[in-house]
Amino acid sequence: MESNSTPRYGSMRPLLLAGGKSTRMGSPKHLLSLPDGQLLYLHLAKTLHTACPDSGTVFISLAHDSILDHSLRTATEQGRSILSPGDLQPSDRLVTLNEHNAPHLKVLMDKGKDTRQESTGPAAGLLAAHRAYPDVTWLILACDFPFCTTELLHQLQSEYQPPVTCFRNDKGFIEPLLAIWSPEALRRLEHNTANGKSSPSAVVRQLSGLVLALPRQTRFNEDGEPEFTDGLEKLSPLFNVNTKEEWETGSGADTKAVLRHWVAFH
Repeated sequence: MESNSTPRYGSMRPLLLAGGKSTRMGSPKHLLSLPDGQLLYLHLAKTLHTACPDSGTVFISLAHDSILDHSLRTATEQGRSILSPGDLQPSDRLVTLNEHNAPHLKVLMDKGKDTRQESTGPAAGLLAAHRAYPDVTWLILACDFPFCTTELLHQLQSEYQPPVTCFRNDKGFIEPLLAIWSPEALRRLEHNTANGKSSPSAVVRQLSGLVLALPRQTRFNEDGEPEFTDGLEKLSPLFNVNTKEEWETGSGADTKAVLRHWVAFH
């Protein structure tokens, strides 16, 4: 049982998709602040690092015109930037014993202002990573999913089947930006994009990728009724944030309580 729940993560690399203009949000999505004050991209980078402890680097894909904070600017200018162990949650510190073992951020940019097609949509970020490391299989997490848990990423890893594996959300749509992409799948995306078709979802369908159902997260009481508190049932790990209204819905909840709720019911 232990071997099934602890897959080999060493061959995968974690990639946070944070590029794009966030037009519908009205502000850079990756720089949104969670209720506890953490920036969204740092919170998700730590989640990725916990899922891939063997990778000393968390890669973050940005568009050439993305707004950068100090850490991202440092990572861009110097090649990589340490995520301070002091910023990590207690559970994360199990894999960051000291500053030298702390994860690093490495920024991957798209090709630049002369490739406007690649600066739009998530395909740009996926392909930037693939072109930098063409033989790597990537564990993908987009900034659209503020409540994604390490447990959910571990499920992806343990059930992964090449060429691509992702989840299906509560509405029945596949989520190719919370997924594992092999070089084969990324080559297909590159081919499609060159022919004007940059949809990651289309690649999942074309390659008959494995689509996982979200695990049942509901606990029932003695009367057979679901147990929820503070409306947390509305915020699943696949809660998708694209607009200011959606963000206000998510950030209005106690983020840590939401995460504890879903981890406990996993």
